[in-house]
Amino acid sequence: MRTSKYFSDNIILVFSVCVVLSFLCQIFKYPAPVNILYIISLMLVLFCYALDGYYNGITVAMAIFIGLASIANGFRSGEMDYYTHILITICIFICIDVSSDVKISLDTFKKIATMFLITSIILLVAYYFGPLKSTHLEYSDAVTLNMNNPNTAGLWLTCIFILLMYSSFLFTKFKRILYIAVAIGILPIVLATQSRNSFFACVFFVVGVILTKFFKIKRVPKWILVALAVLPLIAFVFYMYVVVKNMDFWGKIFSTDVIDKGLGTRQNVWQSVIDNFRHCFFFGDYYKYYDSQQHNSLLTIFCRFGAPVMVLACVSIYKSLKNLQTKSSFYAMLSLASIFFTGCFEASIFVGIAGMYLMLLLLPACASVESIGITKNN
Repeated sequence: MRTSKYFSDNIILVFSVCVVLSFLCQIFKYPAPVNILYIISLMLVLFCYALDGYYNGITVAMAIFIGLASIANGFRSGEMDYYTHILITICIFICIDVSSDVKISLDTFKKIATMFLITSIILLVAYYFGPLKSTHLEYSDAVTLNMNNPNTAGLWLTCIFILLMYSSFLFTKFKRILYIAVAIGILPIVLATQSRNSFFACVFFVVGVILTKFFKIKRVPKWILVALAVLPLIAFVFYMYVVVKNMDFWGKIFSTDVIDKGLGTRQNVWQSVIDNFRHCFFFGDYYKYYDSQQHNSLLTIFCRFGAPVMVLACVSIYKSLKNLQTKSSFYAMLSLASIFFTGCFEASIFVGIAGMYLMLLLLPACASVESIGITKNN
């Protein structure tokens, strides 16, 4: 079994510290250090992957196709954000690639778990008794936690919720109750962000854990993993070609107002993807789409880089999920699958700094922690 040598305990600890500090700096309005922490994380991911000496062909092919897409779209020296976003996308898929090969010690994992427990307690105090409850959009009461938008806040909280729940498996009864209680305390904040996809991702994880324990699941069939890998595309096709085309029928069941309120904004955005399908097919149109997102992780990749990169992304996600349940544990696979679940109606997991940190945040939860015996004991 291959182990990622350079994504070691100390490196994962550094990533975790960067994520914790970045989260705290954002919610308490200290934006300056965030870019420094982001650059450290970005350089570390590239440096460790380069030294690791093992290069997944899919990840390398994706980087090549992304490079070809950037050449096809033409270089623009004045738009550094464009090239930064390209590096971020590559680094995110590096994180997905190495997730099943990361091995850390039990002591290291407990340090990470403690960091996020303390961070979460600070968040709960600042929200329920401090200023964070009033951080909402001007035109909506959706809570933002001082982040760019409520959906980004919801995704951060989802990752922290999953990491806390996952960490609770490691401890004895009292500490386990503490971790679960803090995680439950985060759920009302997820609801307050009005990010439905984030809340459903949390529910997806909890239901998955319950079913895993009840039926003692250790692996699921490959077709389920394939479905999880392409779930955003399934959601897109189902909504645009089943719901929208038969709105009268679905309106009788759920009422048209409920459907429009829930996904009405997606219809126009997703219709533009259909309209520009041929134009974006081979290399995408990054200059048109890099500063926006299509409320769907795979559609965003398609619009930015084209169909070849989107297909490689699906394969990369599938292989990661497959390797995680084989090499690490079913809970590790479930953790990553729950985050990808949010990609059905948002794209933040593959967009910008937020996506970078969200993937780094899931690395500890996907790691095969030595001596835990998660699969055996739980």
